[in-house]
Amino acid sequence: MPLSETSPKVALGPYLFSNILANGTFVLRSGGFALLHSIVINKPGSADWVITVYNNGAGSGAKVATITVGTIFVGQLEYNADCDGGLTIVTAGTTPGDITVMYR
Repeated sequence: MPLSETSPKVALGPYLFSNILANGTFVLRSGGFALLHSIVINKPGSADWVITVYNNGAGSGAKVATITVGTIFVGQLEYNADCDGGLTIVTAGTTPGDITVMYR
């Protein structure tokens, strides 16, 4: 079926990204729809370093994931998760690592 002016629209194109290098609360989308594509672990932090992902414009509410990276994991975690309340990343632990969050 061909697309028309009344067909649903899907946002395509490059992902936005946020490189996170510290502990804290990072609001990537304060409200409305967000698509969490993936989280790339560029460099792990200390063994107790945790990344928590929220479907919310604050560091609370519905959790998408709680990730304990450990000290040796490097790689990409793919989610493709619809977050209809916003997108917030909270990181905590002794020594933060280096992650890149890909989202729309």
